Amino acid sequence: MTLDQLIAEVAANMGEPKVKTAAYVEHTVYLMASALKRGEDISVRGFGSLRVRTRPARVVHVPRTGRRQPCGPRRWVQYRPAREVEEALNPPLDTAKLIEGAEG
Repeated sequence: MTLDQLIAEVAANMGEPKVKTAAYVEHTVYLMASALKRGEDISVRGFGSLRVRTRPARVVHVPRTGRRQPCGPRRWVQYRPAREVEEALNPPLDTAKLIEGAEG
């Protein structure tokens, strides 16, 4: 889903003009990105959490040259889905049906 698709969906669900909804959604994304740049974690109930992770500086091997060179620290965002999202993506299996199907 793109940002434009998200804005259209929110506008349709809220019954608001797309222009007004776009300002709210874009500002929300801006605030989230700003918080992540500051190293803050974000938690949205029912969706999941975003956490800034850091890898320290290290020395890496460059296969092309065969040399070792320093690599600076790196930051990235880790997403952890909420239980509701996790269960929607991976519904629990009905083991009785699995056993029944294996026997027959």
